Amino acid sequence: MSPERTAELISRLHAAPLRGVLAVTGGGSGAISQLLGTPGASRTVLEAVVPYARPALDEWLGGSVDSACSERAARAMAVAAMQRACRLEGVEESDDLDRSADLFGLGCTASLASDRPKRGDHRLHVAVQTATATQCWSLKLEKGARSRAEEEAVAAELIVHALAHAAGLDDAAFEPADGDTLTVREKLAPPLWQAMLWGDGLTALIDPSQDRNDYTVKPRCERVLLP
Repeated sequence: MSPERTAELISRLHAAPLRGVLAVTGGGSGAISQLLGTPGASRTVLEAVVPYARPALDEWLGGSVDSACSERAARAMAVAAMQRACRLEGVEESDDLDRSADLFGLGCTASLASDRPKRGDHRLHVAVQTATATQCWSLKLEKGARSRAEEEAVAAELIVHALAHAAGLDDAAFEPADGDTLTVREKLAPPLWQAMLWGDGLTALIDPSQDRNDYTVKPRCERVLLP
C-alpha cells in the first residue's frame, strides 16, 4: 500500500469511534509511529507499549505462554490490552457494557528476518479484542523474499488493516502478496459473555440474554473458528 493510501486509511480510522491500547513485541512497531504520526491519533490511541524482551511480555500478560510468536500469545496480549483500555477509560466490571463498546486491545507478535538465518517460518500474528469480538490475523511470509525492513512494513500494514476492520472500515481489506499465506479467525461473543467480561457480569448471570454466535466469511482467507 502506498504511503498516501496508508495515511488516508489511518485518517479514517482516527475519525471512527474506536479507541484503545496496542501491545507490539517489536515486529510491526512501525504501525505505532504511523498511527501517532497522523493527525487525530489521540482519538484512537490511548496507549502503545512494546514488551520486547520475554520477561517484559510475561509481565504484560501476567504469566508466560509456550510460544511468544503464536496466535495464542497475540490473543492474550490483545485481551490484556483491552483490559488496560478499560482501566484507562475508567470502565470497571460493574459498569454498563455500552461504556466499553468502542474500546479495543491489539496484540501483535512476530518472527521476522534477522541478522542470522531462522529455522522456522517468518510470520506474524495480530489479534484485536473488542467487547463483542476476537479477531486474529496470522500471516506467513515467503521466506527470503524480503528484507527485515520490508517485512516490518508488511507487519505495520497488517496492524493498520486489522484496526480498520475492527472499526468497521470493511473496504480496507488486507491483500496478501503472492507467496504469503493469510489466515483470519474471528469469533463474536454471545451477549452473556460480553456482559460478564466487559459489562455488568452480575446482571448477566441473573438475567442472561440470548446466546447466539455469528460468523462472517472473509474472502481469500482460510476460515476457522476460535477454540
